[in-house]
Amino acid sequence: MGVASLSVIYASIILSSMFLPPILIKNLGCKWTIVASMACYVTYSFGNIYPGWATLIPTSVILGLGGSPLWSAKCAYLTISGNLQAEKDNKKGQDVINQYFGIFFLIFQSSAVWGNLMSSLIFGQDSNIGVGILAMILVAVFLDNIDRDTAREFRGNREPFCSTFLATFKHLRDKRQLLLIPLTMYSGFEQGFLAGDYTKYYVTCALGIHFVGYVMICFGATNSLCSFIFGKLSQYTGRVALFGLALYGVLFPNHKEAAFANYRMWESVGFVIAFAYSNFICLDTKLYILIAVLILSMVLYVWVEFEEHKNPTPGVEAKKDKTEEKEDTNLNAGNITEKPVIIAQTNL
Repeated sequence: MGVASLSVIYASIILSSMFLPPILIKNLGCKWTIVASMACYVTYSFGNIYPGWATLIPTSVILGLGGSPLWSAKCAYLTISGNLQAEKDNKKGQDVINQYFGIFFLIFQSSAVWGNLMSSLIFGQDSNIGVGILAMILVAVFLDNIDRDTAREFRGNREPFCSTFLATFKHLRDKRQLLLIPLTMYSGFEQGFLAGDYTKYYVTCALGIHFVGYVMICFGATNSLCSFIFGKLSQYTGRVALFGLALYGVLFPNHKEAAFANYRMWESVGFVIAFAYSNFICLDTKLYILIAVLILSMVLYVWVEFEEHKNPTPGVEAKKDKTEEKEDTNLNAGNITEKPVIIAQTNL
């Protein structure tokens, strides 16, 4: 039942990644998309109170449908807030965005530490439901609705539904997005291998099943610490030396929702493929697959950086400066046309 539930979750995430994130984020804004998606996670905790096919499968579908909008909205929120802070502090947007993602994943990845430590003390779905509802309330009350005006403007413009509905697929017309697909799928392959095979073959067999929790605590602690450190280092080393999820926010600032939806979709595809072949091929073959996908990902990533070096993506600050410059030009042109009128009136 657990494997079936997991399969349904990732299948639903893939489905929701295709259509839901751009629609929800552009209409509701990042804040309320996050709140609504968190409610989907809480329903899954309710389903686990009395686990069975009738409760787990429907709630797995609901969780999966909320998973992609949650992560897309979270990433878009960090990107928007990073650009706003960079504009305020007169810094490069990509540096602040990387720092924000580093801080987020410092906290997020540390859940592996606190989760494993607390699981033996607090076991049951009641506590999960309470924490989930509390988190929803905190986000709804205290999180700034930074893209409220953008969402209101979008609803007022009445953009064709099909255009928003298919935004994730339209974004695949960007060559850089296509080149990043193997790298994104590798994230799913690697995490699937870590969760399923690494703990089984390298921890349980070598050290014993009672060491799995300790190993994952070490992994979570190292992961969270490195997330923060690398986020800080990126402003000195550049994106090429340190890249990750924030890459999407830097390369696709005008299509954040569709870009992060693509990230979540292809990462989930990697998860599904990794879990699908897990029981049918041996460990050596899995390692060869991981290495091959990683090499392909790195080659295509270098290609993306080469394309970006030739045609850099203009930052938010640059676009704003161009807009202001254009407005000033139009204003000056208006003043020039007004002067002859004034002179003519004086002569009269």
